Amino acid sequence: MGYSNSVYKAASDTLYERRLNAEKAAERRKEEVYKKFPRVKELEKQISVGGIKTARAVLAGGDVKDAVSKLLDQNLAMQAEVRKILTDNGYPENYFEPDYFCKKCNDKGYCDINGKTVRCSCMKSALIACACAELNRNAPLSLSTFESFNLEYYDKTVDPKLKVSPYDHMSRVLRYCQNYADNFNSHSESILMKGATGLGKTHLSLAIANEAIKRGYGVIYASAPQLVSKLEKIYFSKVNRGKYKIGAGLFKEEGWQPDVFGGSFCVIGISLETHSFLFCKFYGSVKAKNTMSGSNKLA
Repeated sequence: MGYSNSVYKAASDTLYERRLNAEKAAERRKEEVYKKFPRVKELEKQISVGGIKTARAVLAGGDVKDAVSKLLDQNLAMQAEVRKILTDNGYPENYFEPDYFCKKCNDKGYCDINGKTVRCSCMKSALIACACAELNRNAPLSLSTFESFNLEYYDKTVDPKLKVSPYDHMSRVLRYCQNYADNFNSHSESILMKGATGLGKTHLSLAIANEAIKRGYGVIYASAPQLVSKLEKIYFSKVNRGKYKIGAGLFKEEGWQPDVFGGSFCVIGISLETHSFLFCKFYGSVKAKNTMSGSNKLA
């Protein structure tokens, strides 16, 4: 699974800003207390100097055990005095400590678990949020979920030719899309949707994209010109040949013609190199299996 570089950068920037804001807020709290209680500022300075003296004593070598022990005792005593001043005046003991958003990694995005550095859950959440935000710039992702897909818009009258009502047909389409999203992986086949405007193709496609993002897949939303340009740059590039599978087989087998535009459909593909999820909104005429055409049908 993989997100784009821009998403990683945006997520990292989000965590960096959180960390920076927490540390700036801690500094402001210190300054607030220093103004009220100059003794605290004096003690903090002595604690800092004591730490430097301890480091110098260790670097000097020789028998420094007693000297280091004495310096540590002095520092601990001064720290205790600072805590007492704080608590005696209604402040918590940890008033000077940054209040990080994530307590596990202190807003660094990564933490150590059993000696291994792993991505923190806060970074995963930030990646999802940034990926959704990036997609939302081009598509109404936040409004397009399976939960918000309303089947009541579809007629419950049975079509005499198809022997099924639009309502029942779309109920099956919805279940299929939900199952596809729930089981999506790097080996999933592409999905093609075809039908008239306003039947729910974009909504269901973005609902799938929503679930894919939550599971760590990168999502791209593109118009027809953008998709054609991307295919030219990626699929036909000697440098990238063999790295991507972007529905090329589907186009060839189903007789796709890039210069004929009619009904709309969506293509979903996979980057074999990064296992990223590629979603493209496309407009074109296509012959496809399992596709129902008509003014009120969507396949």
